[in-house]
Amino acid sequence: MHLLWFRRDLRLTDNEIVTLATDNGVTVKPFFIIDPWFYTWADVGAARVRFLFESLENLDSNLQKLGSRLYLFEGNSTDIVQALTRQLIIAGYKPKLFFNRDVQVEYGVSRDKTIIDFYKQLNLDYHIGLNNFLQSTEQRDEWFNQYYTYQRQSQFSDTFRIYNPSKNIAEKDPQGDFIYYWIPSLKGYSLPEIEQGKYIDNSNYPRAILDWSKTRKVNGKVVSDLRKQTKQRLLSQGGDEYDSAITAKETVEKYWQHKDREYKEYQQKLTEVQE
Repeated sequence: MHLLWFRRDLRLTDNEIVTLATDNGVTVKPFFIIDPWFYTWADVGAARVRFLFESLENLDSNLQKLGSRLYLFEGNSTDIVQALTRQLIIAGYKPKLFFNRDVQVEYGVSRDKTIIDFYKQLNLDYHIGLNNFLQSTEQRDEWFNQYYTYQRQSQFSDTFRIYNPSKNIAEKDPQGDFIYYWIPSLKGYSLPEIEQGKYIDNSNYPRAILDWSKTRKVNGKVVSDLRKQTKQRLLSQGGDEYDSAITAKETVEKYWQHKDREYKEYQQKLTEVQE
């Protein structure tokens, strides 16, 4: 028996846990828990609640087309998962739980840890899926490192970073493996052809919303001018904000020094292996 726990991922396609839980013809129990905590969250309003229940209705409809259904529970998520698991064990099953990782709120992270510990105590299997590509450790850590560095850019630095998708594709995904995996409709097109829009009219992937290079030049100048104005203001006024900017500059410089050392060590090890 596989327990398929839907949370933020109310879809059957492009969903790792659905693919894995339904493999090999094992009986699957899809379920969703209406947790009272959800209604206490500051980010939740009437429109979001309405959208949630519309999405649940759609998910149930899609499951019924496949001969299944969505089971709804209401109450504390941890208590319900534990009670459901115990009931299945009593009924003679050895359930395996499938759910996608939750990294957005402390409540979700703490809840998942409690449930994982519970399954470990019962010696039961579970699988934590990836709701999006940033949840793999390597990709997430790399992205957060870049984002943190961008956020901490000092106003005293002569240069600043603006995200460049074309440059990142060339450096991080030169063979297009990532793009072709997540966007199969672009297979058969080289990276230059994708950037040039050769796929348009021959693929269901949409055309670019804007010209990145032109937008980058315009907005880059705006940001540059604002940084220069801020730098002059900090230099003339001093104070705590000035001290914070200096600290940020030193932090970023140390970060890149560390990254440079790591890269040199990596290149050295690579050379030694090749020899």
